[in-house]
Amino acid sequence: MVANDKANVIQSGASGREVNAPGARAGGLRAALPLLLIILFAFGAAGISWMLAAYHISHGRQAVGMYDLMCGYRGSGCQAVLQSRYGYLRGTTIPVAVLGVAYFLALGLWYLIVGRPSRRGRWWQVIPMGLNLVGLISSVQFTWVMFAVVREVCLWCLTTHVLNLLILVLAFMLWPRRGGLAEPARPSLRLGVAGCLLMVGAFVIPVLVVNSMQWRVTVEAAKEYLNRYRDDPALMAFAYQRREAVEIPLRKDDPSWGPAEAPHTVVVFSDFRCSACARLARVLYGEVLPEFSNQLRVVFKHYPLDNECNPTAAWASSFNSCAAAEAAEAARAIHGDAGFWKMHEQLFENQDRLRDEPDFRTLADEVGLDGEGIARAVAEHTYRDRVVEDINVALRLKVAGTPVVFLDGRRMTEWHRPSMWRAILSPEREWKSEEAASRYDVLSR
Repeated sequence: MVANDKANVIQSGASGREVNAPGARAGGLRAALPLLLIILFAFGAAGISWMLAAYHISHGRQAVGMYDLMCGYRGSGCQAVLQSRYGYLRGTTIPVAVLGVAYFLALGLWYLIVGRPSRRGRWWQVIPMGLNLVGLISSVQFTWVMFAVVREVCLWCLTTHVLNLLILVLAFMLWPRRGGLAEPARPSLRLGVAGCLLMVGAFVIPVLVVNSMQWRVTVEAAKEYLNRYRDDPALMAFAYQRREAVEIPLRKDDPSWGPAEAPHTVVVFSDFRCSACARLARVLYGEVLPEFSNQLRVVFKHYPLDNECNPTAAWASSFNSCAAAEAAEAARAIHGDAGFWKMHEQLFENQDRLRDEPDFRTLADEVGLDGEGIARAVAEHTYRDRVVEDINVALRLKVAGTPVVFLDGRRMTEWHRPSMWRAILSPEREWKSEEAASRYDVLSR
């Protein structure tokens, strides 16, 4: 009899569940709806924040995604809000929108991975809800700043704050209030810890990505600046003229080319093993001096990047350049300036013969110089002190590499462009115009 009663109860329960199955499914959907909406709202707000951050990082040059939908209309306050001092994390160049990306991404990942808690595991829910509450307080503060301080409205920003409020309301709806104590704890300890680690990663990764983006934007802006700068000789000349002129001590017997009474003096610090220095020689003596022969006097100074005579060279990046400098000085001492310039040209044209054990005697003989005397002077380091004197002058001027060119005491960075020389030395002096000054000010901002 008892067994029959139990069977009837079981059948009754089974039939009851079968009858109520559609209602149970509907109840399950209603229970799952807040969780689905939280995930949707969190990732949606993270996407909006990323869109704002990307626009912010590009300094308003690039509208990303649907930015123009709510911020592209005339009179929009989005840019004013984003570019205000409140648009950055205090003391950094990181946009506040990046914090929004991290925050909403953390919430979305938690609810996506951890899900709805059971009654026994409800205290795990305190973590996302606590974060959500802090975020809502921040939303209230940023909304007040928009309306009361900046007095402009960013509709996309306002949308994220509204979504933030809705997420917190839905999170309260997820809190298990009664029953279910017989259910196992959900989330488990392992899943709860994994959710916490995901939230931490959600805050770290966007910051790293944004730093990379900011670096790329900075590099691209620098490239754009350099391209505009290099394509404008008058602007280059104006920038050159703004540099402070330094006094460079010169010896009376320093090798020089051009009239002593020339109105402009060029001082070159060079290395006979340096390929860029050979290029400078071709530009200077092949293109610039023929055009401005009466205006320029060129003085040559040694700065070999060879630790045999230059203690600042960490390693001998220019093997035998000290010996080459001594060979040129020996040619000057024996044959005067004419001998120096012959050896100067010979050394630059035969840089490949300076790599291992250069034969300075043969090199000098080939251009009609006293090869034996020059080779002996190099072997005995007769003129090493003169080379070292030039190195010391270069160090006082903070010369670190070669070639380095000074025109009237001001350092030239675009010496390889004949147009730069023309802009500085031409009678019109285009760089003195107000137009050049205004272009320089624009590019310097």
